[in-house]
Amino acid sequence: MTDRQRTEKAELGRAARIAALADATFAVMWSVDRHGVPVGDHARWTDFTGQAQAELASGRWKDAVHPSDRDLLTETVAASLKDGASRRVECRLRRADGEWRRTVVRTAPIRDDNDVIDELVLAAVDVTERQRAEEALLTDRIAANEAALRAQARTRALFQGLPAPLFAWEERGGDFVLTDYNDAAAAFSRGNVAKLLGQRATQMYHDAPDIVEDLRRCFDTQALIQREMQYRFRTSGLETTLVATYAFIAPNIVLVHTEDITERRRDELELERSERELRELTAHVDRVREEERANLARNLHDDLGQSLTALKMDLRAMRRQVEQGLPLSAARLDAADQLVDGLIASGRRIVAEIRSPFFEELGLRESVESQAADFSERFRIRCTVVCTPRDLRVDERTAMVLYRIVQESLTNVARHAAASSVTITMRTERDCLVLQVEDNGRGITTEVAPINQFGIIGMRERALALGGEFAVRGAPRGGTVVEVTVHVLGYSLRKAGT
Repeated sequence: MTDRQRTEKAELGRAARIAALADATFAVMWSVDRHGVPVGDHARWTDFTGQAQAELASGRWKDAVHPSDRDLLTETVAASLKDGASRRVECRLRRADGEWRRTVVRTAPIRDDNDVIDELVLAAVDVTERQRAEEALLTDRIAANEAALRAQARTRALFQGLPAPLFAWEERGGDFVLTDYNDAAAAFSRGNVAKLLGQRATQMYHDAPDIVEDLRRCFDTQALIQREMQYRFRTSGLETTLVATYAFIAPNIVLVHTEDITERRRDELELERSERELRELTAHVDRVREEERANLARNLHDDLGQSLTALKMDLRAMRRQVEQGLPLSAARLDAADQLVDGLIASGRRIVAEIRSPFFEELGLRESVESQAADFSERFRIRCTVVCTPRDLRVDERTAMVLYRIVQESLTNVARHAAASSVTITMRTERDCLVLQVEDNGRGITTEVAPINQFGIIGMRERALALGGEFAVRGAPRGGTVVEVTVHVLGYSLRKAGT
């Protein structure tokens, strides 16, 4: 066998092996010689690209390569032929139906017996569907990430926009770390929460283990937990009443909502106090009413009853004298006349105690002055009335309330103040009437004022019923000041034409 025959046989054997390898794989295979010229018969190339063997042999195989990828593939083939290294390159090949398919081409140099590269095998694997799937998966992932980011942004906006203070705690190694808070929480903590970000609950609340225990219990049970507590701000010393709600919202996050109920608790306590005072005041009013009835009965019995009995006895005696024809003496008639005058005076006094002077068409100033004069006479305490303007006019309901407040104030002075003088002042300020009753007695302060005293409670409630304001305080120079401000005076004065 000649050398040429042996060479041709070897080439045919090599071509057969390449063809068998191509048939055994999904790759589209072809080969070129050391000069880059296609050699051999490659049916898989023909089937994939639709090119005839003659086109492949003539070098037109490059027509099946996308114009944008031809230079890259040509350079890759040249490099592999030069250094004998296998290379990988991506390029697009045109399928027989005209569709450009994405492929991965690998080069494999083949050496002869003298270790010289005399042929290069190219194998192209169609990766179009795989890349499309990868791109679709990537697109889905990107869309999912974008959706998650949008949801996170909405959640963050909602978290920040809620008016209630919110604190996010993350569980780490059995402890909890403050990881986030909203604007309301920053305002609630007066800006101090920013300094606490990243700190552990066991460090922050070493003196309040209940808080740490609530965090752990909420995390372990995933149950909603609420607790009322007293909290003192370390920087300002302010103490508030809080209701903390712990909610498990994520695999390792506990959200804490803190509500300040200080005002609500204060209002509840105030309501309880008011209800208690109202019950006590009602009982006090019932007792006073019974005492007044008993006092009225005594007055009627002691004053009117005794006087009427004496008058009746005198009338019987005078009747016997008349029946006997005896003359009536002027002294006996004068005595009877005096008894009648006493009865009239007693009747007026009793009526005055029951009924205010307003029902006798007196004004507020005149009624208060009459009350002050009676007070001075009974208790030997100087009582002065100052009223500006002198012709003050108010509606009957307002006048009645102010008169009763003066009456109760003077009663308290007589019972508790040990005072030697009292000044009652009534003055106008814009559309308000200000009433002050000031004594020079032992005095009280806001801290020790008998707020629970029924007289003061009654005065306060009377003032509030008019929509006014009531205060009791110590006077600047000793003693006590009771002050009432009524806000409806402007209407009353204009209505009265003053």
